[in-house]
Amino acid sequence: MSKDSVTSPLISVILPTYNGEKYIAETLESVLNQTYKNLEVIIVDDCSTDTTIKIIKSYTDKRIKLYLNEKNLGIANNTNKALSLATGEFIMMQDHDDISSPYRAEGMLKVLLENKDLTGLNSKMFYFDTGISKEMIYKNLSISEPVVALNEKELAVENLFDISFLHPTIMYRSSVLKLLDTPYTPELKVTADSLLFVQFMALRIKWYVLENKYVAYRIHETNTSKNDLNVNYREDTIMLQSLLKAMLPFATEEDINNHIAVRKRNDVLSYTGKTNEWIIHYYNMIIKYNLESNVFDHEILLKKLAVKFKIFLSLSNVLTPLKALKYYHSIEELKPYLESDAVLLKDWFKRFSRAMKWYFLGNKKLPKDKK
Repeated sequence: MSKDSVTSPLISVILPTYNGEKYIAETLESVLNQTYKNLEVIIVDDCSTDTTIKIIKSYTDKRIKLYLNEKNLGIANNTNKALSLATGEFIMMQDHDDISSPYRAEGMLKVLLENKDLTGLNSKMFYFDTGISKEMIYKNLSISEPVVALNEKELAVENLFDISFLHPTIMYRSSVLKLLDTPYTPELKVTADSLLFVQFMALRIKWYVLENKYVAYRIHETNTSKNDLNVNYREDTIMLQSLLKAMLPFATEEDINNHIAVRKRNDVLSYTGKTNEWIIHYYNMIIKYNLESNVFDHEILLKKLAVKFKIFLSLSNVLTPLKALKYYHSIEELKPYLESDAVLLKDWFKRFSRAMKWYFLGNKKLPKDKK
């Protein structure tokens, strides 16, 4: 692929800004220094009161397209506006405080061009504090050929329990936006990006996760996701409810609430016979649904459910209750998935410790999570 050829597809880099003077120069330079050159950088500034606009205007690269809002729109509406101004065949998201590997655009585009039925993909991230040197940041970013870690069916299993969609790293075909009413939900401050992915999942599109770390994510006190733990909790619950409804259409409201309670570990379900009966029924329904719909990678789904079931019921004498899951697969098929006790024990203690912190300290005193 000739990177300078006029026939190379245009990538629209979506870069919404608001009071980003501390980091916008490093971010913008990481975009402009991409090995793939056919880019347009759509910057929509949401009424910054610092020197963000002045810094952006100091760059003379003609690929930069700067738009200034007359009034503050908020992060979701500002991003929606930026998307409406994009003319590229592909969309690449870029937060104003993060840094992209110079090979990010080229590497991700290569996967999209080689897989015509692939709608989009995201990479993994390198997390860093503001004190780290620029040299160390780039040392930890991938400049290697893209390696696929998960396909959409494997990703679907992961998303039942842990979101693997890292919004600052995504690239996708702009044509999918025509299928969405509103890409980013204005009412949400923190999880509007995750709800975008829920919409993608509901469309049953093909999506990959790359092993490469093509984006460096800056951890600092003004990260949007750190500003209000109560807002985080409420919006995360909304996102999870929408995700489960999209992925498991058979699930009842009780199923969804119980699933979220177990997943978030903030409202631990009582370990009673009734609870065990519910989780056995619920997991059986997931298995049955997947045998009919083929949404999830079935072998990975079985492994994940078995492991979660084992943690849920504690680490002792679990094979007997697991026989309840032999409705579609015998216990002999599940036994190989239950042998990594050391790993499970470590995970169980980690989750138990977190649950106790919620119980004794309250959510406001919990260590802050990553974005």
